[in-house]
Amino acid sequence: MTMIITGNIRTYFFNHGNGYPLVLLHGALMDHCLWNPQINAFAEKYQVIVYDLRGHGQSEKEGDPDYSVELLAHDLLELLNNFGLACVHLCGLGLGGMVAQEFASRYPARVEKLVLCDTAVSATLYWSENLTSLAFDRAFALILRMMGAERDLDFALKLAKLTRGKHWLGETPEVRDYLRTCLRAFDTAEMARIRAMEMRYRGAELSRILAPTLILAGKRGSKNMFRQVKLMSKQIPDNQVQIIPGAGRLSNMENPQIFNNLVLDFLA
Repeated sequence: MTMIITGNIRTYFFNHGNGYPLVLLHGALMDHCLWNPQINAFAEKYQVIVYDLRGHGQSEKEGDPDYSVELLAHDLLELLNNFGLACVHLCGLGLGGMVAQEFASRYPARVEKLVLCDTAVSATLYWSENLTSLAFDRAFALILRMMGAERDLDFALKLAKLTRGKHWLGETPEVRDYLRTCLRAFDTAEMARIRAMEMRYRGAELSRILAPTLILAGKRGSKNMFRQVKLMSKQIPDNQVQIIPGAGRLSNMENPQIFNNLVLDFLA
């Protein structure tokens, strides 16, 4: 296990390959294993750095009751400083995409190129999204509190599929199994803290981002996701948008070949 101090916690990380540094940030209630379909492909040309966000995976949990996207962006700053990295390529999915936006807007000179995948400016940008998220969080948390058997998790995930869209859990067994494994790793209190962090976040100052930016979204993503993509495209000065076929909210896992080619072409 490889640990590095970021703020007041120990953060799990590893790096693979050589070349210009490329940092990958995973989504909420996931871990660094999200990027398994990318690490070997990207490491042929880049020094790939992956780590578990605060409160996720093998990284430590903060004792303070509140997390924030800003705090996670500061963790990233300390990680880069500890590595002695002045500037990196940065790629984030979901919550990791929010952290990437926040970091790139606060420290624009530290990001050479930016990739935002299946992410949002803010989880509470639209009222319809707010209502869906609120209903989902309360019902999901209630079921998990009563969870004592595998069938209860199955029921919770079926509820997620109903409230978040039929493609929410992914189209392949590998994606669904990965999400199930990740969700089992969180107790209800920690899950609630992470979801509350997402709901509190109001977005970064996207106009401050200087890095050329690639915005990626799975074609089977939600309507709100595409509204968020449109907003990012309007506000980030230098950007391009690519839609990944045959993929939903985890486009990097659901269609890794096209995802990898798009990212590598953009970085090159």
